[in-house]
Amino acid sequence: MSITALQDYVFTSKYSRYIPEKLRRETFEEAVDRVIDMHRRHFAAKGIPVDDLLKICEAAMKNRLMLGSQRAMQFGGVIDRQITAGRYKAWRLRRIGL
Repeated sequence: MSITALQDYVFTSKYSRYIPEKLRRETFEEAVDRVIDMHRRHFAAKGIPVDDLLKICEAAMKNRLMLGSQRAMQFGGVIDRQITAGRYKAWRLRRIGL
């Protein structure tokens, strides 16, 4: 198995979200867009101008030159806006029915 095939498998099995509207899982590029948008909204709400830095990070992540936070890849987006890290474990256990 090549490194690229292994990367694709791990991403799809661990980090890619299912998109019901498109009846498929998101691509790596869509996941990067989701994470960068999460950061863009977070910093914009605080009035911190980081758009130029986020563009650099986005390009590096999409070209797989830089690895972003895997927690953000797996859970970034709506969850991070609703739940703080301290409450995440209890939320996750409730979500899976434990």
